[in-house]
Amino acid sequence: MRNMKTLLTAVLLCLTISVPARPQIAGVKLVSSGEFKDKDGSLHSWKINGAHTLIWDGQPYIPLGGVFYSKYICLGQTEENWQADFRALELVKSKGITDILLKSIGPVSWTKPEAWQRLLDYLDSSGFTYGVDLADGPKAPLSGFIIEPTLYRLLNITQSSRLSFDMPDVTSAFWMLCSMADGRVITSGGATVSEGKVNVDVKVPTGESCVLLLYPERELANGGGGVADLWGGFDEFRDRFVKFASEIKFGKGLRFFVDPLSSKMDLPEGLASIIPDSADFRLEFEAYLSRKYRNIGSLNAAWDLVAGHLESFQEAARLIPLWRGTKGLPAAYDRARGHSYSLGGASKIWKDLEDFRDSSAQSYLNSAAELVKRYAADVPVIYRPTRYHRIFANTSSRGGFDGLGVEAYGHGESLVTESAGGLYGLAEESARSAWFVVTGTLDTPKRGKSSSGYPSRETLAADLDSLAEIGVKGIFVLGLQVLPEEQWKNHSLVLAPEQLDWLREFKDKYLSAGRADFVPRVVYYPQGLTVGASVKRLGPGEWWLPSLRVGTQLMMGSTVAAYTMAGQEGICIWSRSGEKTITYPLAEEQKVSLAHPSGADGILTVDKNKVALRLNSEPVLLTGMDPVQAFPLEIAEEEIAKLGPLVDKAKAAGGRAPDAEAAAERARGVLKSGRPAIAYDIAHTFVRQISEALGTYTWIEAEYPLSHNFSGVESVSGASAGGCLVLDTKTHPPMCEYSAIFPVTVTKDATYEIWISCTPRSTGCSPFSYSLDNGIFQSASSSMEVSAYAGLFAWSRVGIAKLSKGQHQLQIRVDGPGLSGKYNLDIDTIVLCPIEFKPEGIKKP
Repeated sequence: MRNMKTLLTAVLLCLTISVPARPQIAGVKLVSSGEFKDKDGSLHSWKINGAHTLIWDGQPYIPLGGVFYSKYICLGQTEENWQADFRALELVKSKGITDILLKSIGPVSWTKPEAWQRLLDYLDSSGFTYGVDLADGPKAPLSGFIIEPTLYRLLNITQSSRLSFDMPDVTSAFWMLCSMADGRVITSGGATVSEGKVNVDVKVPTGESCVLLLYPERELANGGGGVADLWGGFDEFRDRFVKFASEIKFGKGLRFFVDPLSSKMDLPEGLASIIPDSADFRLEFEAYLSRKYRNIGSLNAAWDLVAGHLESFQEAARLIPLWRGTKGLPAAYDRARGHSYSLGGASKIWKDLEDFRDSSAQSYLNSAAELVKRYAADVPVIYRPTRYHRIFANTSSRGGFDGLGVEAYGHGESLVTESAGGLYGLAEESARSAWFVVTGTLDTPKRGKSSSGYPSRETLAADLDSLAEIGVKGIFVLGLQVLPEEQWKNHSLVLAPEQLDWLREFKDKYLSAGRADFVPRVVYYPQGLTVGASVKRLGPGEWWLPSLRVGTQLMMGSTVAAYTMAGQEGICIWSRSGEKTITYPLAEEQKVSLAHPSGADGILTVDKNKVALRLNSEPVLLTGMDPVQAFPLEIAEEEIAKLGPLVDKAKAAGGRAPDAEAAAERARGVLKSGRPAIAYDIAHTFVRQISEALGTYTWIEAEYPLSHNFSGVESVSGASAGGCLVLDTKTHPPMCEYSAIFPVTVTKDATYEIWISCTPRSTGCSPFSYSLDNGIFQSASSSMEVSAYAGLFAWSRVGIAKLSKGQHQLQIRVDGPGLSGKYNLDIDTIVLCPIEFKPEGIKKP
C-alpha cells in the first residue's frame, strides 16, 4: 500500500509541481481566462489583461467598495440579524457603493450554506457585484522543526545542570551539546516538554566549555489565517469544501473568490527555516527526490555526504539538517535511527528542502483554486500574501490561481512601500496574466481603532490615490461592516455614512481615469542582492520595485551603487551619499541612453569619449554601456588622491612608503589610459594597507557579523554598504538575549573611541549594551546621537576602550523591547578610532 501511495504521489507531483524560482521574463504572457455559468444559466466570460485588470463580459471590472461581514452568517440565522444586514446593505447601495467583498469570521465551509444562499440571492437581485473571501483550508495545524542555530543556542556552558526554557508552542525538541573549542558533538538527546517549558539535562565534561544547540518542534496555530498542514490535511479540506459548495448556487453578481487556502505558506516571521514534520510531507518529498535524482547515488553526491551513505530516498526524506546559514553543525539527523550524517559545505539538502516545500505549497494553492472553479464557480481565484515570497509568482501555465489580493494599511506612500509595491512585482512575474486588487485597506488593521474610518475626505482620497498609482485594479476598504462589532466598530463605514459619500466620490474619479490599461513604469531591483535598493516612488506612476530575477552587483566604490539584472536592459546606478556627478569613459562604438528617467534634462551628458551622469538617491537606468567597463572616473581619482596625505602621515610616523608612491603614479597612468576600475583597485589596495599600518580607524559593516540572532540582513537605501543588520520582532528571545558579535582588528596599541550607527533612540527602539572581548556590558542608551542620515540611522559614541594590537570581538546585546513592545534595532556601521572621529553619514574618515 505504501509503495502504491508513493507511486501515485510521484505521478501527481510530476504533473503539478515546478519550482517557483524562475520568474516570467517580460514579454507575451498566457492569458488567465474562464467562463462562469450562473444559477440562471447565463454564461459570463472573463479574462485578465496584461495590465492586471479583470475583464468581465467584455468590460473592465474595477471594483471600488468595501469588506462586508454578514451578521446573519456570522452571528446566527435570526430575523434580527437578517434585517441588520439588509439595512446596512441598502444604505451602502443608496450611497452608490455596489462592489463588496463578503467575509465570515471563520472558514466559509464551517458556516451554513443556506445562510449564504439567502444573502447571495438578495445581492444578485439588488444589483451588487461581489467576491467571497473563503478564508478556508485544512483544519490540522502544521508542526515542524525550526532550524535556527543562531536563535536556539546557549553559549559557555561549563557545568552539568538542568536547563529550562519557556517555549509555550513547542511540542518536542532534540538537542546537541558541542565543544566550543573544536565543534565536536559531546552528547545529544531529546528534551522533555511540560507545561510550556523545554527542559534539557546536560552533562559537561570537566574543563570543557560547551554550546547547546536546540532543535524545537513547534505546532503553529491555524486559527485566523495561521499555518495549516497542507500535505496531510488537503484531502479533508477538499471533501469538506466540495460538500459546502454543492449546496450553493451563485448568481450573476459573483466576480471572484479569495483565499481558498488561507494558510500563511509564505512563512512570515521566524518560520522560513521550518521543516514540516508530517508523514505526508516526507512521502511527497521522497517522491520529489526520486524524480529529481533517479538513483540514490546521485543524491548522495549532491548532498555531499562526508562519511557513510544513504540507502534509499525514504531515508533521505527523513533527514533534518542541523545548520542554517553559517551556524550549527554540518550534518543531518535521522530521528528514526538516532543517527547523524556529516555533510560537506557543498551540500544541496537545504536547497532541495526549500525548493520542494515552496513548489509543493504553490501546487496546493493552485489545486485549491482549481477545486473552487470546478465545484463552486469558474471565476478568478486570488490569494493574499503576507509578504513578498516566490510562491505567489504563479509559475503554472495550466490553470491555478489568477491574481493577488493586497492588504495595505497606513497612509500615503507607505501603503505601497510597505505592502503593495513588492506584490505588484510578483503579479508581473507570474507566468499568466494576474489580477491585482486591494482586498483590505484603512489607516490601521488593528482592533480597537479610536475613530471611525478615515480622518477626512482628503485623507481617503490621498490614500486610495497612492494605491491607484501602483496599478491596483480594484480597492476594497476595511470595511463596510466589520465583525465582531465590539472589537471592530470603528472600521465599519455604515456607522459613518458620510464616509460612504467620500468613497463614492473617489469611485467616480477613479473609474473615469481610464484605469483598465494603466501600467506603472517600473525599475526593478534583484530582491536577492543586498544592494541598498528598496520599494520607492520615483515619480508620478513610477516605482522602484523588487524582482525574483537574478542580478549582479557592480562595485563602484563606497558612495556609488549599481547593479544589472536579467530581463532588464542597462545598468541601474544611484548615489549613496547625496547629489554628485560621475563620469565614465566611453568607447567609440558605445551608444548610451537613459531608459529611466525618461525625458529628464541634465541627467545624462554624452561627449565624444565620455559620459557624465548626475546622480542622487534615486536610480537611473543607463543602457548601451558595457557593465565590465563601467566605473566612475571621479571615484578612481578620489582614491588616488587619498594616497598622498597617507604617505605623508606614514613618513611623519617614521615609516616609508615607496611602493605606495609608485602605486599612485601607476594608478594615474592606468586612469589616463581609460581604465578607472583598475586604477581604483591599485590605489585602494595601498590606501587600505597604509591606513591599517597607521591604525587610523577600523570600519565595520554590521551586515557581516561573526554571529547573531537578529532577524537578518536587509537591503536599505542610504545605508553604508547598501544593507544593515535588522532586529524587528515581537517574539521574546527563546534562550538568550538578542545579540550580535563582530570581529575587530586594530593595528596598534591605543585607546579607541567606539562609535555605532544605528536606529535613533527617538524612534523608541530597543535599548542596547556593548561588550569587548567578553568583558562587562556597558549601556549604550545614554550616549549622545549626532549625524543622522538616510532617515534611518544616527551615530553615537558609546564608549572608549584601551585595546592592544590584534584581533578582538565586540558584542552588541539588546536589553529589552522598545517603546512599541517590539524588539527593534537596525545597525549599519561600527567604527573604532584612536583619534577624534567626526561622523558624516556614510563618509569614511
